[in-house]
Amino acid sequence: MSRIDQLTLQSRLDEVVAKYDVPGASVAVLTPDGITTAATGTVNRNTGAPATTETLFQIGSITKIYTTALVARLVEAGALDLDEAVLTYLPELRVADETATRTVTLRHLLSHTSGIDGDHFLDTGRGDDVLERYVASCTELEQQFPVGESHSYCNAGFSIIGRVVEKVTGTVWDQALRSEVLDPLGLEHTWTLPEELLRFSVACGHVGPPGSVQVTPQWGMPRSCGPAGLICATAEDVVTFARTFLEGGAAADGSTWLSPEAVAGLLEPQIDVPNPYTLGAQWALGWILYNSADGRTVYGHDGATLGQGAALRLVPDRGVAVVLLANGGGIGDLQQVLLRDLLAEAADLDLAPLPTPVEGASGGDRSTQVGRYVRASATSEFEASGEHGLRLTVTNTSALAHVVAAAPVVVELEPVEEDVYVGRLPGAESWTSFVFYALPDGSRHVHYGARSTARVESA
Repeated sequence: MSRIDQLTLQSRLDEVVAKYDVPGASVAVLTPDGITTAATGTVNRNTGAPATTETLFQIGSITKIYTTALVARLVEAGALDLDEAVLTYLPELRVADETATRTVTLRHLLSHTSGIDGDHFLDTGRGDDVLERYVASCTELEQQFPVGESHSYCNAGFSIIGRVVEKVTGTVWDQALRSEVLDPLGLEHTWTLPEELLRFSVACGHVGPPGSVQVTPQWGMPRSCGPAGLICATAEDVVTFARTFLEGGAAADGSTWLSPEAVAGLLEPQIDVPNPYTLGAQWALGWILYNSADGRTVYGHDGATLGQGAALRLVPDRGVAVVLLANGGGIGDLQQVLLRDLLAEAADLDLAPLPTPVEGASGGDRSTQVGRYVRASATSEFEASGEHGLRLTVTNTSALAHVVAAAPVVVELEPVEEDVYVGRLPGAESWTSFVFYALPDGSRHVHYGARSTARVESA
């Protein structure tokens, strides 16, 4: 495909950002002919400072594929083995379950199959010992399921990985990332610490649904979350990073940064996701494998922080990568619309459609679904609603609840098929999916937001 037209890209971005009340956004599209960028809106509605293509946004959990790449470099250097127990490198690690402590590997952590209840957003300070202190705080993290038995997104796992990196490199994660990933790939507009960002135009997050969007009361997440989600970057730098994977591990100067075999290994599916509709149907090492309507390979990652959101998609058979960064409002709807448009134009690709309510569907046996589900950062209560629906009340219990969701959120769910429901989050136009399932031991779980949550109390 030829390079996407910049004026068309700018016009489309302006249109959808206005439609979904997004304060500011930046997009970059990579094709074999080059990179096209556009930006619109403001970095901060209180100041009105403009968002430009040089603005750094929080890329959130897209950070995880950078940390994964850092691990892959250390594996190729012989410093790490993905299938060794983490205790080999981090003998001080303890989680609540003794078996998990003994058996969890880097592969489990990278693929979110550890079962560790991982939305543990503890602020351990600003010093270079933040990850050491964070790991020491993991002793009370429970299991949602036995190691390797299912999939549940685990932020804590990547902070643990970051500490492993520190132990084998003898430096902090931020510096290891720079020396092994950012500098070799020429990513000069990608940083991790607030004091590094002050030299640039930097986006501030905004919270609240479209129509009542306001600047977030807290700019960033704790430094202890660094390896899981604290990179800030321009959209162009993100697709420059992505290009390395489309080119089999080659850096911009043609040198081998990762071997083609290492890149291929990172993209091998590790687990089928119980809910294949929220992000992707499978998880690889760090990377998510997405659904396309015609079965073509699509991979990438999404990110969400305090009032900011990011999405990256790569289409290897066309050499295309698209990244969208935004700072509040209807980010989910913006991503759904714009990513689909840009992938269709740049890569002739149709993403698989999201499920929508099906008239006449029952959703199955609601007695196996209703009840109270609890994980580290949220309590979800499902009750019957109407003839076939469910009503969900989510209470955020994390350390960041005062920023992201101070009050409980209520969502009406409608059935799609047995054990599959969809609902619209407050202010959203697109549907969010919820999948109920049972583990081999018969315990009931719900999978949404990429997390698996165990039912602790039936109705």
